[in-house]
Amino acid sequence: MGGILIARTLGPADFGFYVQIIAIITLLYNISTAGIPTFTLRESSNFSVVKDNNSLSQLSIFAIIVFSFLTILVLIAFILYSGKNEKIFPVNMQYLSFGITITWGVSTILDSVSRGRGFIIAGQLSELIIRPGGFVLFFIIFFVFLSDTNVKITLFALLSANIIALIISIIVFFKDFEIKFLAISPNLLKLWLKGCFYNSIVEILIKSSFPISFIIIANILGDESLGIYRAGYQLSLAAGIGLLAAKAVSAPKFAAAINHKSTISLHTEYTSAIKIGILFSIPFLLIFILFPEKFIHILLGDEYYEASFSLSLLTFGIFLNAAVGPIDVLLQVKRQDKTLIICTLFRVVLYIFLVCVLAPIYDILGVAIAHISSLVFWCLSLSLCNRLSKKIGNKTSHKSIVKN
Repeated sequence: MGGILIARTLGPADFGFYVQIIAIITLLYNISTAGIPTFTLRESSNFSVVKDNNSLSQLSIFAIIVFSFLTILVLIAFILYSGKNEKIFPVNMQYLSFGITITWGVSTILDSVSRGRGFIIAGQLSELIIRPGGFVLFFIIFFVFLSDTNVKITLFALLSANIIALIISIIVFFKDFEIKFLAISPNLLKLWLKGCFYNSIVEILIKSSFPISFIIIANILGDESLGIYRAGYQLSLAAGIGLLAAKAVSAPKFAAAINHKSTISLHTEYTSAIKIGILFSIPFLLIFILFPEKFIHILLGDEYYEASFSLSLLTFGIFLNAAVGPIDVLLQVKRQDKTLIICTLFRVVLYIFLVCVLAPIYDILGVAIAHISSLVFWCLSLSLCNRLSKKIGNKTSHKSIVKN
């Protein structure tokens, strides 16, 4: 809802400029975190199952050190980029953007460890409630007291919400948990760096394709078209709340089922995640397919009318994704990192290629088609690879039984 409120308040052109800046912030965040939150969630889930608190401490320290190192590199690159683009990216927005990146990154890493330790609800407070809710609250407060809103004020509201979210993440992280500064063995360090490297490629490819495409859309179609498309995309995300929640809680459950070698339990947990995703997406799918213009008129205003058909397509794509389930989370827990990298690389290349080809012809509708096409390809390819790995695993185990 925060994105909808901002889109309506700023208008298509200013909202499009805001989306460009958020795209840059997202790129900085993706590179500085480099998939560390997902990696730490997976590993901390495994350590939590066997109650290995020493390894949890080592993992937490490792994650913060890697994040700090990458953040320094990103800061240098950010200073070089912003110095050359000061007219497009003013200095005051540069400081706000980097502050948002740091607070967002640290909070997400701490939350991932907390969720892995079993604090599933508390570990999602910052990401799902405090940050978006605080953003809206601060935005409204600034609007009321300043009687004006612009991109700078919007970024300041986001930074304020991020700081509150970080404080909550720190409190949850240290709940019933004491950090022990223990040396990490060379073999474990090598294993973590390797796992983090694979995971970083997947995360950066997945999460950076959208901000990159937003920058491309702005260059091809302009800020106003980008603002209109992003507003429709923001609305469609409501259909993915169930899938997002299922992904957040699935990793520890998948890890526990795999550790106990319980195929039935794993199948049950995965099926439950699909049901949750579909259950939440169906109402939005029906509403946004049958009455897209009406809801855009009510929520965004007539300025965003062009996003109607794109909204229907994007919502249908989220429904298909929910029907497949959190297949990416399952493969991450099963450590099939190479499969994720290959499939994700093809998805990103396909998406950006289709955006460049279709956007000049079909405007924002072409962008929506590119998004849903690449998403369907990605889901189907991951599902196929998962099925093939099962068959290969079954054949291998059967041969070993025969030999014995």
